[in-house]
Amino acid sequence: MIRLIFALALPLSMPAITQAAGPSPTQAVLRLCFEDSPLPPWRSRNRVGLYFDVLRDMAHSVGMRVEFSPQPWPYCQNEVFEGRMDGAFAVAYGLERVGKFAYPPNAPNVVEDRMRTDPIVIVKRRGTAVRLEGGSVVGLQKPIGVQAGYAVGEELKRLGLPVEATARDHIELLQQVVDGQLDAAALSSAKMSQLTAAGGQGLSKVEVLPQPLFTKYYFLVFSNAFVERDPALAQRLWAALRKERMRPAYLARERAALEAPAASATRP
Repeated sequence: MIRLIFALALPLSMPAITQAAGPSPTQAVLRLCFEDSPLPPWRSRNRVGLYFDVLRDMAHSVGMRVEFSPQPWPYCQNEVFEGRMDGAFAVAYGLERVGKFAYPPNAPNVVEDRMRTDPIVIVKRRGTAVRLEGGSVVGLQKPIGVQAGYAVGEELKRLGLPVEATARDHIELLQQVVDGQLDAAALSSAKMSQLTAAGGQGLSKVEVLPQPLFTKYYFLVFSNAFVERDPALAQRLWAALRKERMRPAYLARERAALEAPAASATRP
């Protein structure tokens, strides 16, 4: 069995992404959880990346500070749903999630509210008949794999496709394809690009279908309990995030980080 071993790290060429100085303990606290799988240059377990930059700026602009909690993604979502966390960020929009979380008004249509936009690609094991046809995936003998807790799975189910959502992260998911447990997997193009740039002999066993299947948009969401307690604050935070994301200084940091060499990953 070929093993894919991925040691994910932020690129060394990311000096522009910095952690803010320690906040005042008297500031109101916004408690946000996030997926604990690294995705350079957006997030890391040690709270460095583009997401943290812009969210700290957002909170500071309304006189708050943020406590970030890395968690397994399904657990984080449940903590927000139950109201034990104020919110989560980089949450993909999905029809099944409307009502479960509070998205910005008019999501997913307001471009400025989107924290990230990412095409979803299908990665298949070489030699299978899996292909795109008529806006769907055909030639499957086994389900399409997705990460546990990802909205991509619901999108695939709406297309009438069989889905398996057991993988803890995108490394495990791709390994399931390499090992033949799955014929194909649905991955964000950002995560697939990260793995491809890193190399690894397992990658010779898979190929990415040429066109994305669809595109996902990612947002800052709040628990319904948080919005019910202070709807004006939720609106202020979303408005502040829009403003901070559109600042030339942030856009320059984002552009530089995305153009930097890819993060190191995989050695078989």
